[in-house]
Amino acid sequence: MLKPLFEFIADPSKIDFEDEILLAIKSLVKKSTSVSDTIWVMVPFFPAVLEKNKHAFGNIMDTINHILLKGTDQLASKPEILRVFLTMSHTAMFS
Repeated sequence: MLKPLFEFIADPSKIDFEDEILLAIKSLVKKSTSVSDTIWVMVPFFPAVLEKNKHAFGNIMDTINHILLKGTDQLASKPEILRVFLTMSHTAMFS
C-alpha cells in the first residue's frame, strides 16, 4: 500500500519529505520480524538521501540500524546491500 510513496525516495532531490519516508520505513521494520523485499529495494537509494542532506546521517542512521537488526539473516544473500552501507559510511567519513 505504501510502495508508491516509497518510490519517491528514488530521487530525493525532487521531494522535501525524505525524512518522513525514512521514519515510515523504520516504523515498519521495527514492527516486523524481518525486512520486506520492498524495503530492500529502497536501500540502494539511501546514498542519494545522504548526499541531499550533505552527509548528515540524522534519521537515516537510525533507519539503517533497524534494517541491520531485523535483516541480519537476509543480508547474507544481499551483498549489494552491504556494499551500499559500506560506501555510505566511507563517504560520510571522508566528506
